[in-house]
Amino acid sequence: PKFRQIRITKRIYKDRFPDNLRCRFWKFCLQIDEAKTEVEYKALSEKPLTSEDGVQIDKDINRTIRAHLNYQTRYGEGQCKLFRVLKAYTLYNENTRYTQGMSTIAAVLLIYLPSETLAFG
Repeated sequence: PKFRQIRITKRIYKDRFPDNLRCRFWKFCLQIDEAKTEVEYKALSEKPLTSEDGVQIDKDINRTIRAHLNYQTRYGEGQCKLFRVLKAYTLYNENTRYTQGMSTIAAVLLIYLPSETLAFG
């Protein structure tokens, strides 16, 4: 078990973890319950966001992983998905709300997970 854990860790850090397995790996690590996450995400996406949080998220999204094709176009599909995920998380975690840096984490999850709901989860 310990040897296997070391091998997995080495594969991840050396960027040899196959792209076709990354989604399953993230879902496993994050212990995402897809059905529950879908319901929560839908409910949160319908709630309004404070203008303060909305402005901060919008500013940060424009600076997030600009080299990646998903995030190059201002208000493009990738940036809009990222905004919706960050909005939902901000409403979900009312104590922390939105903090700078969350956009990079969410952007990476959106690259490897096939839907906004899973990236939120």
